[in-house]
Amino acid sequence: MEKPLKVVKIDDKRVLFILSEKFNNLLKRREIEARIEHVGIGTPTRTEIREILSKVYSVDKDLVVIRRIDTSYGRGSSRIIAKIYSDIETLKKFEQEYVLARDSGEKKKKSE
Repeated sequence: MEKPLKVVKIDDKRVLFILSEKFNNLLKRREIEARIEHVGIGTPTRTEIREILSKVYSVDKDLVVIRRIDTSYGRGSSRIIAKIYSDIETLKKFEQEYVLARDSGEKKKKSE
């Protein structure tokens, strides 16, 4: 197991470990790999993770995109891949619409 760059205690049952962090100058974003320990409770929602990362990095939560959440079955641990953009225009230029809708919690209406 690799040594985390940052450790953030969220509450009594959840701890966030920032495993890697890279700034991509070309795309004006920070690319983050993290692990969240959530023993005894369910996997945190995308909205919760966006809020946590926005507080840790002091940015608006609308600039945070959660690309993946992989939960280890029965272990109480999830691996997170996230991106934090410098501005909203760059985010909209590079992120796909379904990812933005999924992160915002919007439900896609079925076509009739």
